[in-house]
Amino acid sequence: MQYNQVADFQGIVIQQSRNVNVCLDAKADIRMYKNERDLDDHFLDFKRNQYDLVFVGQFPKIKNEELRGISAACCKMHIKPKICCVIVVKRHHTRFFPNGGPSQYNKFNNVDPGTVVDRTIVHPNEMQFFMVSHQSIQGTAKPTRYNVIENTGNLDIDLLQQLTYNLCHMFPRCNRAVSYPAPAYLAHLAAARGRVYLTGVTKFRSPKEEYEKRLIVPEFMNRNPMYFV
Repeated sequence: MQYNQVADFQGIVIQQSRNVNVCLDAKADIRMYKNERDLDDHFLDFKRNQYDLVFVGQFPKIKNEELRGISAACCKMHIKPKICCVIVVKRHHTRFFPNGGPSQYNKFNNVDPGTVVDRTIVHPNEMQFFMVSHQSIQGTAKPTRYNVIENTGNLDIDLLQQLTYNLCHMFPRCNRAVSYPAPAYLAHLAAARGRVYLTGVTKFRSPKEEYEKRLIVPEFMNRNPMYFV
C-alpha cells in the first residue's frame, strides 16, 4: 500500500550541563537531513523548554551561538536551508476574551480555537504573534506567544501561523488540538526519557557511561523512532 507521509518525528537526546538553554551540538539538530533523499528548503525550529527559561535577553545568544552553529553545520553537510527559529512562550499573563455572542467553543467565555493576534498588543519592532490553538476543557484558555527571532527565508507570517496551527493537531497522545506545536511537545518527552537514564548518577560515575548502560536496545530505537511517546 502506498501512502503520502505527512510527518516524521525523530528525537535526538543530547547530554549537556544543567541550566543551558542553548543547544551546544548544533550538528545534531540537522543530523536527520543527511539520511533524507530530498532535502527541504526550510529549517523550522520551535524552541521551548520545560520552565520557559528562554528569556528575551537570551534571544541574541541563541542567534549568535546556536543558529550560527546550525548554519555552519549545514555548510559542512553541503546544504543551505532557509532557517526560521520560533521561540514558544507559555509563561505570560496575556488572556483573550470574545466580544461577540456565545459559540460552541466558548463555554468558558474563551475565543474560538485558531484565534491569532498579531497586532496592537505585540512587540512593535519584532515578528511576534499570539495564538489560541486549542479548546480549553476547563477554565480560561491560555494563548501561546511566538517570537520569531530568525527568518532568513522571509517566510510569510500568515503561512507560518497556518503551519503552526496545523502542527498543533499532530500530537499523537491527543485527538484534539494542543496548545503549541507537536514537535515541541515530543521534544519534551524525548528529554524526559533521557533524564530518566541519568537519574541517580553520582559524581563518582561517568554520566556518559551510565547513559549508555541504561539506554534501551538501539535496534528497538531504530525500528521505533518515536519510542519516547
